[in-house]
Amino acid sequence: MIQCTAVTLLPAPAYITELATPERPAHAGHVACELGEHDGDHAQLLWTEDERDGAVWARWNTASTCIEFRPWCGALTDNRDEACGLFKDHPAGHSWQVTDPTREALRAVLAHQYPHEG
Repeated sequence: MIQCTAVTLLPAPAYITELATPERPAHAGHVACELGEHDGDHAQLLWTEDERDGAVWARWNTASTCIEFRPWCGALTDNRDEACGLFKDHPAGHSWQVTDPTREALRAVLAHQYPHEG
């Protein structure tokens, strides 16, 4: 399953904007969806919160953007050696089933340029 390629600009939070100065402006940042191809909200992990057994995610659609905590999916591969790195009740496939098209394109170029390196 190919990874979703949605990207959006995440504005700086209000508390950061309030602290901004001309010398230290608040900047927005781009986020890119980590889910497999899907319908509905897009999502990118921002940081993990191990003490809460989950992570904080940027989630967005055409109408809105939010930052929210979500618990981990909890699914394991068949041989139980890898846990899904996405949030509970995520759409599409588990993280081990999602292929990042950019990373795969880079891998193909490097394999062609350096065929004896890998």
